[in-house]
Amino acid sequence: ESRSEEYQPEFVAERDSKHILRPEDKKILVAAHKIGETLVIKGPSQIGKTTLLQRYIQECEKARKKVCFIDFARFGNEELSSYSIFLSNLAWSIKEELDINNSEFPEIKNQNMMVSYFRKHILDVTIGHLTIAFDEVDRIMERSYSSEFFSMLKIFHESRSHTRWRETDLVLVISTEPHLFINESKRSPFNVGLNVVLNPFSFEECSALNKNYEKQRLKWKNIHNK
Repeated sequence: ESRSEEYQPEFVAERDSKHILRPEDKKILVAAHKIGETLVIKGPSQIGKTTLLQRYIQECEKARKKVCFIDFARFGNEELSSYSIFLSNLAWSIKEELDINNSEFPEIKNQNMMVSYFRKHILDVTIGHLTIAFDEVDRIMERSYSSEFFSMLKIFHESRSHTRWRETDLVLVISTEPHLFINESKRSPFNVGLNVVLNPFSFEECSALNKNYEKQRLKWKNIHNK
């Protein structure tokens, strides 16, 4: 998205004056108050995607949504070793994150079982609007079963017209271009919903950050010298 010449960086708030509110921030803040959204946050590594996701989650919580945050970076090689093992661990992680009272570890053998488990044991037992956010999705793209997993997410997206998914947000955070791993676009969840591309800071944003850091440095220096 091109930025107009009139665009001026602004800071989130005085208490968070080191964070610039960019056009991408405004998009996700609006999206957090919508129901049944699919949101994809894309951008190079170490550019602030997780920070943007955290701000989105905070806004979802303000909107009284229940949030399930899953960071795939926390999944070890054993947990990702096969599709059935991955699905079982994913189901367990979501259940734990949502404090669903069921101590049994789910044994998910295939994708159909996962779709059924999601409906019966996660969506149907969760009251109110729900946001499920997946960070570090690139970890799954490295796996042989990535196409199957992402096609399942696409099924979830397309199920909103007649299932509990209509009240459930799905958020994916990714660095790699999805088309490099998913050949069939109709099976991809990355070309639907709202796509937010996080770009490097512009010159204006860098200048604003430098000025604000200098203000903060002088402020602390004056406090220290008193």
